[in-house]
Amino acid sequence: MKKPFLPLVFFVAALALLSCNKTEDLGPEPCTDIEPTRLTGSFYVDGFFPLHSRYYWLYNDTLFDIEGNVESTTVRMLTAKEGYSHRFREPKGPVLVSFSSILPDMAFRNDSVFLTGTRDNLHSTKCVRLFSPLLFPTTDTIKLNNAQTLMPFPQEVITPAGTFNNNFIVQSISQTLLFSREVGLLHLSSKLRNPTTGAYYTRRSVWLKEAVLDGSMGRWGN
Repeated sequence: MKKPFLPLVFFVAALALLSCNKTEDLGPEPCTDIEPTRLTGSFYVDGFFPLHSRYYWLYNDTLFDIEGNVESTTVRMLTAKEGYSHRFREPKGPVLVSFSSILPDMAFRNDSVFLTGTRDNLHSTKCVRLFSPLLFPTTDTIKLNNAQTLMPFPQEVITPAGTFNNNFIVQSISQTLLFSREVGLLHLSSKLRNPTTGAYYTRRSVWLKEAVLDGSMGRWGN
């Protein structure tokens, strides 16, 4: 499943970031009131997470009850469902992407990923407001303003889809995300607080089951 030639794009979570090697201010984008136009073909954005309109990811998605017992297990598919670009965008303007599940609508600009608000954002308005980046691709540690840290994760990560290296982790008390530069999101874990004991228990665990990534299907570039 490893495909080192894949185009890469990057994503994940926080309100602001600091980086010793960042070359420009990647803060929130104002609402430009420029109408997005839908992309009709495949597309890619260079960066951290591989992205193509024909790629898809399958995940084992498991919910646990407060006692740690399995409540339900489903196989969930993730695709880049729709892609948009500003009709009269600047050279470094964002490519807007709507996903089928797990991930919210996002905007990819340069090598950073921005949230675009609600899932209906791209469909309900001509003006798309971008929020602060989720993640920034770098080999350095990134301090996020909510005390989270994006860090290289040197250990191998074994998933049902295979074993991966060159991974990154972002972790808080209630959420952990593991990413690979080769295939993207490997694992998502979320926790809830037990109202009786105050301890956190795992509520959801999502593991990559299969990543279908074929770089020979052409690409749309900006």
